[in-house]
Amino acid sequence: MPIVVRVPASTTNLGPGFDALGLALALHNRIEIDFAETPTVTVVGEGAGRLPADPSNLAYRVAADLCEAAGRPRPTLALRLHNAVPVRRGLGSSSTAMVGALVAATVLVACGGSDSGGTSGGEGSPMTGATAGGGTTGAPGAVDVSGMTSVQIRAEGFSFVPAELLASPGQTLTIEVENAGGGSHTFTIEDLGIDEELSPGDRVQVEVTLPDSGSLPFICRFHERSGMVGEIVVS
Repeated sequence: MPIVVRVPASTTNLGPGFDALGLALALHNRIEIDFAETPTVTVVGEGAGRLPADPSNLAYRVAADLCEAAGRPRPTLALRLHNAVPVRRGLGSSSTAMVGALVAATVLVACGGSDSGGTSGGEGSPMTGATAGGGTTGAPGAVDVSGMTSVQIRAEGFSFVPAELLASPGQTLTIEVENAGGGSHTFTIEDLGIDEELSPGDRVQVEVTLPDSGSLPFICRFHERSGMVGEIVVS
């Protein structure tokens, strides 16, 4: 199971606190990392098609360097970047990549994963990533729903909780989505033609039959650029 870390955008343009004070923003990049047999880098969202999708990627290099510095042979990694922070806009996109990769790789090494594709030992527990502006932010852990018939997802602020579900091939799952926030959201799975709009307090149920492999992303169309995204991973 990959280690998942979520890191917010940041700004230091705070008047007299310039370059001394930092402010975390409601935009997040999500970094997923695990040991693998062959190196893979996938970039989703901001920077897709522009950022390197190979081991020259900044986050990949930082994670590999940390593992090597911890006394392990330089590892082969599977890295997936879900980017909502715009690139080269002064919002710390490079910092989120470096901080997220450092935190994820630290947990990966501490959990004693195998360099030959073994599990990372994350066990679906919440990871904590340092913010680029100084501080921490909690990232919801993946929830294993294999063998279950239903699951609830809450829309809170600009996040889905949980934001990642681990499911079985061909599984049929009823998803109840609750808007627990103060604004309107959508629960959208474009691959299945599902697009439900929820006002504050609304609940909706959708039934999905999962593919044999891969993943199904879900988003809020209103707040996708604020990092309100998730996915169902089939494995």
